[in-house]
Amino acid sequence: MAVRQIEIARLGLAVGEMVAPEAAAASERFVAESLAAMFKQPQKLPEVLPKLGRFLAQIGGEGCEESAALFGQPIAKNNPLVNVKVTRFLGSGESNFVLATEGNTALKIGPQGVIRPITNTDFEAPVLSHGELSNGLNYYEQPLGVTKGVTNRHVSEVIGKMRANGYVEQDLWDYGRGRTEQVALFGPKRTPLLIDQGSAVPGYGTIYSDGSLIAHPQQASNLGAIREFLAERQISLIPRSSVKPVNPLLGGENTFSKTMSDRMLTDALSDHLSIISSAKPTAARYWTQAELEHALSTMAQSGK
Repeated sequence: MAVRQIEIARLGLAVGEMVAPEAAAASERFVAESLAAMFKQPQKLPEVLPKLGRFLAQIGGEGCEESAALFGQPIAKNNPLVNVKVTRFLGSGESNFVLATEGNTALKIGPQGVIRPITNTDFEAPVLSHGELSNGLNYYEQPLGVTKGVTNRHVSEVIGKMRANGYVEQDLWDYGRGRTEQVALFGPKRTPLLIDQGSAVPGYGTIYSDGSLIAHPQQASNLGAIREFLAERQISLIPRSSVKPVNPLLGGENTFSKTMSDRMLTDALSDHLSIISSAKPTAARYWTQAELEHALSTMAQSGK
């Protein structure tokens, strides 16, 4: 699903809740009832995929037609999921649909495959199976957790464990709260675990490989140049605790430093790093704001 369509939908829902809450609630009910009718009876996955493809095609927009075509491809008869039955539609993200199966699992389907086949048991739900459904269409399967009752405290607990394990959170904060839909509760102890792998990014200076984080030499060198920049200008970063994570968005324009706005800091940092021969961007051919913010977030939570 195209990112722009999702952001417009989120904005529309937020505005609707403020301006016409009754209409927004009615729309949510209509969607929920339509999806419930679509999955009134358990259906085999090969029957469900074309419906999802038609849904994407009707949305339209950049990337939707190409994604829709992927869902229209047949599944090979020897595919391990060819006989899996779908019972509910659980949601969608930027590129994946999430479906509940009769085996009490959450099945995630889309162009993007699994990010971490071996998950970190401290903070994220395990991957039970993963692979390709057809050319370009991937899946991965996780246990089905309980999403009802997830609170800000649960999100903060997961974020703390992510940070303690060397990861940086991504898209886990809203301005007023944590993104509770990215976390579910598992087991009799209702342990909160991350269910969206894209929300845990290896800290800058490392990459994920074979179940653990290993050093990224160029990023490690870049961090050294950034530390020198901050020290020379006496710019201190606001610490990000792994024990009691605080929503950084509440800092407004100053989520990294109290003395400089985020944009001023990343602009100055970009100019500085561009003239240092040893510092090289790794996300693009030029220094992007996203890469610099990733590096600063990593430094703020490591205290170094």
